Amino acid sequence: MRLIRLWPSYLQAAQQLGIVGTEAGRKVAETARALQLAASLPGPADATTLLPDDERGVSILTHVRRVRGCNLWIWYTATEEELTLFALTGVPPP
Repeated sequence: MRLIRLWPSYLQAAQQLGIVGTEAGRKVAETARALQLAASLPGPADATTLLPDDERGVSILTHVRRVRGCNLWIWYTATEEELTLFALTGVPPP
């Protein structure tokens, strides 16, 4: 099982989207748990894209998974030991 790391931008988005304590929030948690337990990542339906540049002009290659039944996407990277959740958006990746 992978250790989950949450970036501040992911936590801020969850608050801004108003999903904390809601059905959508529960579905986001279920999706994160599925990512945590997946045998291999990215999954066949996951997109691969770059996060927008940070303040240093650095971009990170991430994968994006849609939250089932919601207009929400989790942006992540994963190794065998760790799952990092970078962003949660209400729009799909470009």
